[in-house]
Amino acid sequence: MAPVTSAGVYEAPDELAGIASGVTNTMHQIGGPIGLSLIVATTTNFQIQVWMMIAFTVISMLIVAVFVNNKK
Repeated sequence: MAPVTSAGVYEAPDELAGIASGVTNTMHQIGGPIGLSLIVATTTNFQIQVWMMIAFTVISMLIVAVFVNNKK
C-alpha cells in the first residue's frame, strides 16, 4: 500500500499534506471492506472470487496509472 499512499499525497501542497494523508488512509480503511464485501456478495464460488479480486486489482491499478500519468 505504500506506493498508493505516496501517490495520494505526492502532489499535495505542504500545508495540505496532513489532510491528503488522512483522506488516503481513510480511503484505505473504507475501500478494503467495501471491495471485499462486493466481491463476496457477487460471487458464491471460491474460484470466481479469486478472479474477481484479480480483476478489481487490475482495474484499480489501471485507474491509478491513468491519474498519475495525467498529473505530469
